[in-house]
Amino acid sequence: MSKALDGVRILDFTHVQSGPTCTQLLGWFGADVIKVEKAGAGDITREQLRDIPNVDSLYFTMLNHNKRSVTLDTKSESGKQVLEKLVKYCDVLVENFAPGALDRMGFTWERIHELNPRMIVASVKGFGPGHTDSDVTVYFTKADVMSLGDIFWNGVYPFIDSDTGGSIDGMIRLVNASLEHVTDKTIIIPGHGPVGNRAQLIEFRDMLVAIRENVARLKQQGKSLDEVISAKPTAAYDAKWGGFVIDPAFFTRLVYASL
Repeated sequence: MSKALDGVRILDFTHVQSGPTCTQLLGWFGADVIKVEKAGAGDITREQLRDIPNVDSLYFTMLNHNKRSVTLDTKSESGKQVLEKLVKYCDVLVENFAPGALDRMGFTWERIHELNPRMIVASVKGFGPGHTDSDVTVYFTKADVMSLGDIFWNGVYPFIDSDTGGSIDGMIRLVNASLEHVTDKTIIIPGHGPVGNRAQLIEFRDMLVAIRENVARLKQQGKSLDEVISAKPTAAYDAKWGGFVIDPAFFTRLVYASL
């Protein structure tokens, strides 16, 4: 029986956890995954949490099933030549380096597409917890479309799940990180509400910051939750943002609990 991704070749430039999990799933769906590792060392998780001497750790093997592997010194000319051949050979490149790492290797978006115009480049980045501890945002670079999920509730107060690691500070941090990648032309897809734009995302961020400051100030004064709710720290924003599932009092509770 054929699989969904039979014949698709993945150049796996990921390490540790988030990226290898992604590419392993692609391998399970039939893709040919070629994992590129640092020459002389390999993925750092080969040695982390090792319970048997001189073998790959369970941590590494549980995230890297169904893959082939090659080690490369991407700083050497011979290593770069091999990498160029791999870029030409593969269909998708997945990386989770720090921002700018591929560029510094000499493999910018423009260079990669010069070598292989059909190449899809996927970047996996971690920004920490937001509305929960497992938020995912996706940015389609060529289409200039960003999907933010429940990090962005356009025109309504958002839900913050502090029981699973979410917080008002985390949401503000993730919105700010997202704003660094969008322009006035970017289409932004929220978790709730109409399709938005950069100006609306900034307005959402400013609302979060203002209400966070109001609630934090009252909490620092020793006010109880009921007293904070009675003080109406969201009042200036309720007419625009308070008409959906999360009403002003409930949103105040969520912010208070996450501070």
